[in-house]
Amino acid sequence: MKSRAIVNFFQTASLLMLLVAVGLLAAVTTMHFAIHGAEVQVPALKGMTVADARRETAGLGLNLDVEVHDGAVILKGKVDEEKQIQRAEKLTKSVKGVKSVKSELQIAHP
Repeated sequence: MKSRAIVNFFQTASLLMLLVAVGLLAAVTTMHFAIHGAEVQVPALKGMTVADARRETAGLGLNLDVEVHDGAVILKGKVDEEKQIQRAEKLTKSVKGVKSVKSELQIAHP
């Protein structure tokens, strides 16, 4: 009788550990796809006016703030890596009416 209780205990403990492991695996998989699975489409901004470029990019969920004063653009926000800063600067310079670009973009650290 005592040995049956021990067997039941270990079976229950094993089942709980298996459920926890499955839950952790599901959480890790979900986070992986949430972080790395999202793709951002960058619209073609070349040749657009600043106002048109703002309208085109509104609602994309980008973590960028763009300030514009008489053709002088200041980029602020956080990106994942250095090449994204360079890409944002290049795209901004290609927008019609932009005279200068100052980047205050920072690399976000997880």
